[in-house]
Amino acid sequence: MNKHYLDRIKIYEHMDKNKSYNMNVFTYVPEGNIDEMKVVFVMSGCYRDALNYLKLWIEAANKNKYIIIAPEFDKGHYSIADHEYGNLINIKYDYSSQDIYTPYMTYDKSIKDESYWIYPNIDEIYLEFIKEYDIENKGYIIFGHSSGSQFTHRFLMFGNSKHCKKYLCANAGLYTFYDEYKNYPYGINNLKTFEERIKKSLSKKVYVLAGEQDVKTDLLNSLPMDLEQGKTRYERATNYFNSAMNYAKKYNLETNWKFISMPDVNHNSKNVIPFAIEIINN
Repeated sequence: MNKHYLDRIKIYEHMDKNKSYNMNVFTYVPEGNIDEMKVVFVMSGCYRDALNYLKLWIEAANKNKYIIIAPEFDKGHYSIADHEYGNLINIKYDYSSQDIYTPYMTYDKSIKDESYWIYPNIDEIYLEFIKEYDIENKGYIIFGHSSGSQFTHRFLMFGNSKHCKKYLCANAGLYTFYDEYKNYPYGINNLKTFEERIKKSLSKKVYVLAGEQDVKTDLLNSLPMDLEQGKTRYERATNYFNSAMNYAKKYNLETNWKFISMPDVNHNSKNVIPFAIEIINN
């Protein structure tokens, strides 16, 4: 990659008030008129390698004039409960039997007060950025792959963002279905307090992207409750989308969702980017 492009990567710190922690935020601004560029948040996968994910997007950013923002929810400060599940609940981990990135987990039923949730950081980072660069608030787009997609679709459902315009959720390993009979994180039974917010999420511009070849089961949650969502990430994405459509039909809600089936794409974030570009540009 051209060193000139790498020199345009900047890093600054965002204070997560709940953790009293300055998290790293990586940004990339291509050459050109910044006021005409779209802002795209890129959420990394289970390795939380925000900088590597940002680098994957540099070519697309240069060609399409995207500002890329990649927050680093590093593993040292953000557990799976914090990142993938938004810190809505307490989780106990058992690393003795599964891969270290997909431990057996036991979920608390009680939902934490919203003030503890992780999601406000995204809007805060966005507002800090546009203030720093003195650009108009036109909103942003968020893209998440794998564990980043777990973050993104739950951010959609519960984050109540005032500034996010499009949500791109690619190849998540596990979803929170619009299921009123199962508790979080599998369903929304114990989230009735946030029913209106959940319903509102159906009207947003949401794209569920699923690789047709994303059928391997390594690094995939495989508890019995997990397998009820589907055997592969592709199946789970399909079933998540259908659960949203069924919920919308039940309550007569308008939807702005699309399911994007990606031929020849496996569990690889780079291969998803061309499909994401088409969505972002339209």
